Amino acid sequence: MDEFIIRKYKKLYLKAGKAYLFDVPALVEAMEKRKQVSTASISEALELVADDEAGKDRMASRIRSFLRGNEEIIGINTIQLLGLAFGGGDEMAFLEEVEIETITQALMERENGVNISQIREVYKMLYDVLSEVDESCNYNFVPGMEKDNANAFSYYEKRIDVIRNFVNTRFLDKREVREKLTRIVGETERFIKSYSIPGVVQRWKDINKRITYFDVVYDICAENYKLYLAICNKEIEFENRTLFMFDFLPTEKDFEERAEYFSQIVKEINDGNLQYSYEKIFKNELLMTLEKVFEHDFPEIKSEI
Repeated sequence: MDEFIIRKYKKLYLKAGKAYLFDVPALVEAMEKRKQVSTASISEALELVADDEAGKDRMASRIRSFLRGNEEIIGINTIQLLGLAFGGGDEMAFLEEVEIETITQALMERENGVNISQIREVYKMLYDVLSEVDESCNYNFVPGMEKDNANAFSYYEKRIDVIRNFVNTRFLDKREVREKLTRIVGETERFIKSYSIPGVVQRWKDINKRITYFDVVYDICAENYKLYLAICNKEIEFENRTLFMFDFLPTEKDFEERAEYFSQIVKEINDGNLQYSYEKIFKNELLMTLEKVFEHDFPEIKSEI
């Protein structure tokens, strides 16, 4: 029995190292023109081309079942008989030979399509969690359950575990994709458990520099320059004698670009009467960072998100 792969509108057959597309719509059109779509009429049409008189009716029944969309399998030999009967005597009337390489590429594209869909699902789940950063007060509370004293740490840990389990099970046979997604999930978890702004890992800052504009270093520099200099000079330490240090020291260009960034945002907020809070502005940039991280790690889905 011929191996086959069901394709949309057409059926792909692989036989003896060659590939053929069975043009089902063309066959149906030819049968309708001759008004021979019943089992009896199909059997009658096959009478002149089929050698097996006894099996002719069974063949016609299988063809009819196949055309109705049932899981009936008909082989290339039968399709060639249909070509002789309904294709003007041409046994290849409804068969088109195609290159194996073309089919392989099509199957790879189909598999990639499935992967992209599932990667987008992971993106959506992480997006939903990060969308709660402002409402949860940096994940210190469970939105809507503040009065119930719900354990926010446990709640968000379970949310992340669900996403991690999804990645590990859906991409079991796609190691590279799984490792990339696992890294992003882990980076998201680190952000959640940092309880800080911007709180993201360095890799995210490298991918989207604008998220660094929310770092406390800018506020300290603007509000208490002496403290800023003291920290820069490593003069401030905690009780355990650990030095208080910034993650980075902005350059003059960084300050200028940050000022322009917030100036543009304030203008958009005022022009649109959006009334965004600082936390809302940060959330928007955080979600943009997540998008850029996915685009960076999976360039093939850049136009999909």
